Amino acid sequence: MLDRESSRSLLRKVKAADSLESADIQKAMCLLDEQDDFWQADNGRSHLTASCWILSPSLDAILLLHHRKLNRWLQPGGHIEAHDNSWLEAALREACEETGIENFQQLVPGIFDFDIHTIPARGSVPEHQHYDARFLLQAEKSEIHFSDESNDLQWFSPDKAASLIGGDPVMDRMLEKTRLLMESKRR
Repeated sequence: MLDRESSRSLLRKVKAADSLESADIQKAMCLLDEQDDFWQADNGRSHLTASCWILSPSLDAILLLHHRKLNRWLQPGGHIEAHDNSWLEAALREACEETGIENFQQLVPGIFDFDIHTIPARGSVPEHQHYDARFLLQAEKSEIHFSDESNDLQWFSPDKAASLIGGDPVMDRMLEKTRLLMESKRR
């Protein structure tokens, strides 16, 4: 089970790229202080989630899935389960389940990006927010298999990914962080 103190510790180490990310991190710290069931998806309220920003083995493409329920291209990720001992463990489990890839290398220590986003009401689940920690991973292989949670799963160049998901300040921020990383790895 995800614990409060290790979550706080990870959040304290994030180097926010902009004021939006910084504000979201502060809101997450408040959630950890105020809510006992901060990671539980069935709490009927906002909660922590985990996702992965996955780069190809050659570091030249980003893996995105077309989410069936949200009808959008997104990074793999989802809810934290009771047996997940950390945000990273939850993110890796979700990545494996949603992509079919079993092995990844974490490219930067800790959280790569942090965001709070609204999930619309669906059935008996009210609108709520996901406090999402994103981890930067490199896939061991490029062969992929998508789950029934997705309509599609594909590798995209950063430019193509930007045309699919760009325009959202948070996604643009992750794309920019990725471009900078890719440039530094090529040097």
